[in-house]
Amino acid sequence: GNPNVSKVLSGRPDQLQQLVRYVAAHNAKDNIILCSTELPSDKELREQIFRVLQEALVDQKGKLRDTVLVVRSAKRDIADVVAKLSGTQNNVVIAASEDIEYVTGLVRKLAGLTKDKRIVLYGLNSWTGMETLEAKDLEALKTRIPASTWIDHDDPRVQRFIREYRALYQNEPGDYAFLGFDVAFFYLTALHRFGPDFHMHFAEVTTEPLHMSFKLLKSGVENGYRNENAVMLQYQETGLRKAP
Repeated sequence: GNPNVSKVLSGRPDQLQQLVRYVAAHNAKDNIILCSTELPSDKELREQIFRVLQEALVDQKGKLRDTVLVVRSAKRDIADVVAKLSGTQNNVVIAASEDIEYVTGLVRKLAGLTKDKRIVLYGLNSWTGMETLEAKDLEALKTRIPASTWIDHDDPRVQRFIREYRALYQNEPGDYAFLGFDVAFFYLTALHRFGPDFHMHFAEVTTEPLHMSFKLLKSGVENGYRNENAVMLQYQETGLRKAP
């Protein structure tokens, strides 16, 4: 209800959109399995992902099938997911669940099958806070999750920012330091180029943010803008990295 307010950190709906776009672009030819429990929150997530993914797959050439396989499971029941795995094709499992018990069991089970089957797992950003998940299992499954931001410490620009921040403040830059820099740089660039009406030109503003990207869309006639961009991350031997 306020046209002068922008939300720059993408929320879960935007992260799910990014996940779906990534799957449609990279895995349309694979055996896609969408699974979750029947808990109300998981069911809502699963239905949202299914609807958007079906739309995204329509224009993908060479897709394996017109619809994804959907598995509705009990919290401890992983058997139906395993039964849908192909022994000859790449398997893409999208787990639309934030239930710790279900996710932990699914990851452990699928990780144990990677010697015989090709499996890539897609999860949710909330998984990063699940201490029951083993890093080696997530790596074995090439697990990918969406995120609003990502700080790549191998990026020379990030390294330079950290050095200069330390020199100026005698402290380590936290998430808010990166957020403050990227947001201020984007909005001040917009103001400098387009003046007070810069919000009408968000799509024309080009900057090189350190840990996020901007795609601001108006949320409604009387509303402000929201940033729908997110990034896909992948668990690798060296930790979480931007997915290829």
